[in-house]
Amino acid sequence: MITDLQHENRKAMTMNSGGVSPATIVEEVVRGYDIIGDVAIVKIAKESRWDTEVVGRAFRKTRPYLRLVARRVGDCKGEFRLMPLERIAGSGDFTTLHKEYGLRLHVDPSRVYYSPRSGAERFRLAGLVGGKERVLVMFSGIAPLPLMIARYSDAAQIIGIEKNPYAHQLALKNLRANAYIDTIRVYEGDVAQRMPELNGGFDRIVMPLPVSAADYLGLALELLRPGGWLHYYDFCEKGKFKGAEAAVSAACTRMGRKLASSTVHACGHVSVHKYRACVDAVIE
Repeated sequence: MITDLQHENRKAMTMNSGGVSPATIVEEVVRGYDIIGDVAIVKIAKESRWDTEVVGRAFRKTRPYLRLVARRVGDCKGEFRLMPLERIAGSGDFTTLHKEYGLRLHVDPSRVYYSPRSGAERFRLAGLVGGKERVLVMFSGIAPLPLMIARYSDAAQIIGIEKNPYAHQLALKNLRANAYIDTIRVYEGDVAQRMPELNGGFDRIVMPLPVSAADYLGLALELLRPGGWLHYYDFCEKGKFKGAEAAVSAACTRMGRKLASSTVHACGHVSVHKYRACVDAVIE
């Protein structure tokens, strides 16, 4: 039987890095990380000789600008795709200010879905938007994509819809922080309920919800003008991107529309053999 004193001694030994450099500890057990503002979210190897707090402190020492380090303890789950996190070093809550391509984004990764890795994809999409376009962003979250489009295009109007109430409140805060209150309108609620309230004739509709965006393709096609652009996201196995295009084509057939042209853009790894892919499609 392990006594309380033995348990404390063992914990103290585990917590002690034994002279090993922070960089060595990080290299040994950290399998990936995201940095959002001054908050880091790390993945730690299942088999690790280091206590998680030792890893957290080591990670902070290699990046002194960090205030908080958290460990990802599972996959995004639930209606709002929230990431389960465990604080392992630092102080304060998860609320932070993140900068992305000149934008200032207020984020709380424990309460909203936000991926800093998708920043380059958001920038790519903004570059596709033509002048005076009317754009709809479904599942718009804290509004990084509406804000990116507003900053890097001449879109006439950008509308976002988000179901997570807290994400919606952060979106409003981010619109004010970036002075795009007049260009962008964000609405709280389920897209299935809010979209029928909107006037149709959108020049471009973006669907950044790979998990279940297929369920809403019909809704998007109802509001997309003939000749408009649809950006549909899906998770695809390597070499099997045609399935995402087929989903868009099938929806067009059901809705009496025509898929005029499409290309697939790989925009990030989900796992070793799975990608996040975007179908850029023109719909007649």
